[in-house]
Amino acid sequence: MCGRLDWVRFPSEEETGMFLLRFTRVENGSSIPADAPSGLRVAVKLWMPDMGHGSSPVKVVRPLNASGTPETGLYRAEEVHFVMPGAWEIRVIFKDESGAPVDQAVLPYQAG
Repeated sequence: MCGRLDWVRFPSEEETGMFLLRFTRVENGSSIPADAPSGLRVAVKLWMPDMGHGSSPVKVVRPLNASGTPETGLYRAEEVHFVMPGAWEIRVIFKDESGAPVDQAVLPYQAG
């Protein structure tokens, strides 16, 4: 799987941020939208490694298409808030049904 993060709204002091996560897989040489592997859910954690703490929880939702079903390969992270300026990590995590992490990608982010 490949993933891409696209900001919809950068967080500010006045408003939380929002971004889209788009997942794809390669099939017959083409990149096609793909949901999280069966039985796994997508979570996002904001972490500040230099300070050893995170931020408020990020809500991850599935945007719906015109027919009311989840858009394949698309996840929206809402309520993104960095509690202070500095070097952060956006951790995109696949979790199993018990909530245990199975795999993750770590994306650096400079807040402020």
